[in-house]
Amino acid sequence: MNSVFIVDDHPVIRLAVRMLLEHEGFKVVGETDNGVDAMQMVRECMPDLVTDVF
Repeated sequence: MNSVFIVDDHPVIRLAVRMLLEHEGFKVVGETDNGVDAMQMVRECMPDLVTDVF
């Protein structure tokens, strides 16, 4: 199972992306609303993919 980290400043978008990815079999390992926090969190959880969408 591929792991994904979601970055977007809109909570509703993050929720929608999470639901879509989980429905498709991805494991969402974290999310945040900004790039600064994302850089630190991604180093900790080492996802296969980082999204910064829309």
